[in-house]
Amino acid sequence: MELSKSDKKKVRQLIEIGLQKEYANALRTCGEVIKKWEAGQADNRIAYGSLYETLHKHDKHIAARYDRMTGSQYFFVLFAQLTDGLILESDLTELSPELRHGLILIRKRK
Repeated sequence: MELSKSDKKKVRQLIEIGLQKEYANALRTCGEVIKKWEAGQADNRIAYGSLYETLHKHDKHIAARYDRMTGSQYFFVLFAQLTDGLILESDLTELSPELRHGLILIRKRK
């Protein structure tokens, strides 16, 4: 779907909101690993390995979705964020009706 210049700007803002939530989710998960270590529920090696694996997993996901993202991919990234619950349908109100309806229609078909 070809996006207007105005929609691209709004979509970039929404994508950034979703990306910030992705970072927060990764940090939250890493925080849980550290809390277990601090509580003595994991030894240093296991906690370190778990923290590394957790951060690596999140980093791979974030890189796959957002690295080298161009305007032609905005629709698909936004759709993925919507599907993952990072953004909500109510966040789409600023977008053009065509784009908003396209995202919602495809999501409901899935």
